[in-house]
Amino acid sequence: MAEKNGKPQTEEGLRGSLEEAYKSRALLFRAELEKRGLNTLVAVVRDLDASGLSWDDPVLGISTAARAKVLDARVPLHWVFCHPEILSGCPNAIEYYRLLAALPAKGLGQVVKGFRGQHRIAAKIRAVNTHISAILDESRGFSLDGMRDLMFAEVGSEIQGTWVNLVGQGAAQHLREILEEVARQRGLVDRVETAKTAQGDKTVALRTIHLRKGWSIVFGSEPDVSIFDPQGVIQCAMEIKGSMDVSGAQTRYGEAKKSFAKALKVNPRCETIYLFSCMTPSVQQQIRDDGEVRKTYNLTDIFVNEAERDRFLDEVFHHIIRVE
Repeated sequence: MAEKNGKPQTEEGLRGSLEEAYKSRALLFRAELEKRGLNTLVAVVRDLDASGLSWDDPVLGISTAARAKVLDARVPLHWVFCHPEILSGCPNAIEYYRLLAALPAKGLGQVVKGFRGQHRIAAKIRAVNTHISAILDESRGFSLDGMRDLMFAEVGSEIQGTWVNLVGQGAAQHLREILEEVARQRGLVDRVETAKTAQGDKTVALRTIHLRKGWSIVFGSEPDVSIFDPQGVIQCAMEIKGSMDVSGAQTRYGEAKKSFAKALKVNPRCETIYLFSCMTPSVQQQIRDDGEVRKTYNLTDIFVNEAERDRFLDEVFHHIIRVE
């Protein structure tokens, strides 16, 4: 019977998994907000000495209407618009203006791609000011608090992206990074190879971590992670399904099942591990009925709970890989 940390997953277990995942999401939001220090950033910009700055240069990208709205509200222009002399004394202030403009960091990078040195700084200033101006031009009035609400909205969007990447599309990559890092920390890595190979009708990038005593870990697809013994026989196959979409749980397991079947055909004693962010009772029942999955682990537990991560790593590096 496949188990999650020794306990079959029930309807109550599904709710518990989702509750733990969203609790972890909330903790991630809090940690990221603390790390970014938005209130400190606001205070830094607020206290800057902007007296004597000229705001007339059209190169700054500030529209006449937007500037008028800020001045009519008797708000210092540097609280809303960026200026090169501000960045010369406080380079980190660009983060304040980027968030005020609701511009993702990646988006700003794409806008100024190709610029170098001072030209890149000037391009960033113009980009954020142009976006802020566009927001104000389309607004009926101006509110500094309303503009700063955009900062938190943008940060929230970016943290959500981090979360989705952690337990969604990027779950496989994150788990691979954990496994490789631990292998290096334990002094097990002999060498690393990367190569491309054909799998069906597509080309897949494979990353192979060669360990001491002839063992190896291969990161690719079908399965996502494979562990081979010194004779080149697959001893473990892992499938990583990070999506938390309940409706797609059955489909995700079906994909993993095909991969496990191939591994078990080569080695019937292969350890098959299914790593998930969302497990439904119906999928859990199918896993028990199929008998092709030896172990299941909740990805959220591994990513945010040190004890569960250690339990998973002990399974991999002690019970499966016998190098130490």
